Amino acid sequence: MSTEAVAFEASDLNVSARPEALTEPEKLLAAYFSSSTIGLCILDPNLRYLSINNALAEINGIPAPEHLGKTVRDILGDFADVAEPELRRVFLTGEPLVNLEGSAVLATRTGASHWVANSFPIKDAAGNVTRIAVVVVETTAQKRLEQSLKDVAGKLRKEMDRLQMLLDVSSIMASNWNLQQAFQQI
Repeated sequence: MSTEAVAFEASDLNVSARPEALTEPEKLLAAYFSSSTIGLCILDPNLRYLSINNALAEINGIPAPEHLGKTVRDILGDFADVAEPELRRVFLTGEPLVNLEGSAVLATRTGASHWVANSFPIKDAAGNVTRIAVVVVETTAQKRLEQSLKDVAGKLRKEMDRLQMLLDVSSIMASNWNLQQAFQQI
């Protein structure tokens, strides 16, 4: 079995370093994820990409074949400072990583990107963690929408405050035709 990264396409949307890197259930899982917008990869104990689908490759901004054999740090740059300790914890403890939120400006992007990542161990027959699977959902569009809604809500609050002030002034003016007294109340 060669440890050299060689492109192997299980489908047009899934790339693996070696055909033997994926067992039959993993091939089914990879086929499922290759048809969605959810990113999937399998990493070895050195956090090198053994397999990746195009969705995750697009999130990372690097073609899938260029991931193979490279480390998480090679691909994610400084964001690896956040991701690597969490991924290593999965290898060490055998416990999954659930809903790790991340934000970073990757070298291949101009603006900040946001993700939610989950990772789970892949164990051999003896129960040893030999690889981990990582599932990534990009949430950049949702984060932008949330920020846009916050901005609109802030503008609406200011406008409502302004309108309330105008209503209060109008009420004072309507109830008192004496302008001297009205201006004192205002």
